[in-house]
Parts: sequence; structure tokens; C-alpha cells
Amino acid sequence: MSVLELIDVRMRAAAALAPTDDGDPEVFADLVDAVEPPAILLAWADPWLVPSTFGPALLDASLDVLCVAARLEPGAGVAVLEELVTYTIARLRADVHSWPAVTSEAPQRLPIGGVTYLAARLNYRVPVTTESGG
Repeated sequence: MSVLELIDVRMRAAAALAPTDDGDPEVFADLVDAVEPPAILLAWADPWLVPSTFGPALLDASLDVLCVAARLEPGAGVAVLEELVTYTIARLRADVHSWPAVTSEAPQRLPIGGVTYLAARLNYRVPVTTESGG
């Protein structure tokens, strides 16, 4: 994986995940107060930045990709979530940036704007620099 500037990570992930067909989920690179599932939300994780194992001048940034399948209610939400997670992993692997292996959390409740959704959190550790041109 190549090193990105910290300020480029979310936009680069959003570009890799951007819809190419009518059925593809909408992607949000910024925090939102409402969402229409299925959707993908990008957010920094905690810890956000840690020293990198690739070199002393680099950091590893932790990016969460939240796959939001549906409002939390009985039905096919888990199957939609599985498809959304598969889509996300495949799109990021296919990107020229070649996003690293992912860790994930089990399906969970995600409150957004007073509504609870069924979602899964995928986490990517991305080597970054905070120096322009670096």
C-alpha cells in the first residue's frame, strides 16, 4: 500500500467506494445527521493516529467504514448487511491504492439522528504522512 497524506484518506476511500450503478450504496465522507440505507459512512476511528511500523516519519491512521444496511427492524437486514460488507471490501481491494486487510466488528445497532440502524464497522489502518508532498 502506498502512503497517503492524512487529508486525502477519506476522499480517496470515498472515490473507491463511489456508486457506479444505480443499485450501489451512497457514500458519505463526512459525518451526517440522517441517512437512507443502504449507505456507507466514513469516519475516523479511535485511536485515530498511532506510530507506524513502516517508518519513523509515518503514522497509521485508523479509518472506520460503516456499512449501514437498514433501519433496525425484523426482516432481511442482515443479508443486506452481508452484501454491503462484501461490496465494500471488494471495492477497496480493487482500488489502485490497494487498501490493507480489514478488521471488523459484528453487526450492531448504530443510532443516527434519532433512528437506529443495523450496521457493521470495518476498520482499515492506513499508512499516512502529515507532511505535504510526503
